[in-house]
Amino acid sequence: MLLLNAAVAGAFLAHDLLLFFLFYEMELIPLYLLINIWGGARREYAATKFLIFTALSGMCLLVGFLGVVDFTGASTFAYDPALAAMLPVGTQILLLLPILLGFAIKVPLVPFHTWLPDAHVEASTPVSVLLAGVLLKLGTYGLLRFGVGLFPAAWSALAPWLATWAVVSVLFGILVAITQTDMKKMVAYSSVGHMGFILLAAASATPLSLLGAVVQMVSHGLISGLLFLLVGVVYAKTGSRSLDTLKGLLNPERGLPVVGSLMVLAVMASAGIPGMAGFIAEFLIFRGSFAVFPVQTLLCMVGTGLTAVYFLMLLNRAFFGRLSSAVLDLPRVSWAERLPAVVLAAIIILLGIQPSWLINQSEAAIVALEPKTKIANASLVISQPNTASRL
Repeated sequence: MLLLNAAVAGAFLAHDLLLFFLFYEMELIPLYLLINIWGGARREYAATKFLIFTALSGMCLLVGFLGVVDFTGASTFAYDPALAAMLPVGTQILLLLPILLGFAIKVPLVPFHTWLPDAHVEASTPVSVLLAGVLLKLGTYGLLRFGVGLFPAAWSALAPWLATWAVVSVLFGILVAITQTDMKKMVAYSSVGHMGFILLAAASATPLSLLGAVVQMVSHGLISGLLFLLVGVVYAKTGSRSLDTLKGLLNPERGLPVVGSLMVLAVMASAGIPGMAGFIAEFLIFRGSFAVFPVQTLLCMVGTGLTAVYFLMLLNRAFFGRLSSAVLDLPRVSWAERLPAVVLAAIIILLGIQPSWLINQSEAAIVALEPKTKIANASLVISQPNTASRL
């Protein structure tokens, strides 16, 4: 776990393409071992699938990074957007495609998402929390830094296709989540859908949408981490994650009332209820993207509405009603098990009430990207000067 955290921190801090790639690959082996050794019944299959997909992702990134150095004539792998932006648009697109594919696998976006539900279902609870809360953000971070940041002209050319891709990923992930009966797999497909919002924001590449993308990364990490943590507690106490088996867990005497209450809060946050971190993230994304891609934004907003459908199904079937006879006499949840969930829930509410604390921390990074997004947003700025000035 410590080696995995070190690799992720190194990737986020790297200012060199090759160094980023090395840290990006370094996190592969620890996570493979965590799933393969401490996972569930099909842990070998899930770990091997994760290994293959992530290795392919790294190969695509290496091809793209080597191409950047070769075509720009640079003597090092230093991150230099000025050199990449001087390349012809056709060359930029050629270099962007393998990088885009590599990060699409990591995010993951449809149809490269199939490794994620298996990895989540078979991984232990701490690994699922870390995978959803932190590791997936390497993909979205890469899209912003090495997509929007390095190739603004190529990104602008591909933006309509990327926005459509985001809609497909959002609606597919959310619709598949509705059909699930395993709580953990439902939350996993929910992650696939919600990560598509970040691609929509990146495709729009307005300052407001990019800010929303950063806030969504943080809020999704907190909310999905809380959901996986609570599902893990339910499984530890009941021995089941099946919505066909569980019922009435909010029973105050013989159920899991505190866990159920926290689950209600997590579900509301994921559905974008105002006053929680999920709302401000989605609001910024949709507000910043609507002027650029109105149709795609509206379809993604439909996906947000559908999020409430499957999570209400989860609450209604597993937590409300009469306590199921299959899960009577549940052991009590200790405060050591409750405390991490309570802390995550408090942060979600705090950032929902006072989002400026997070936005102020992200503003400098967005300003650094903003000059590069002007190419992509020139038509928006010209046609809607009042909106642009407000942004």
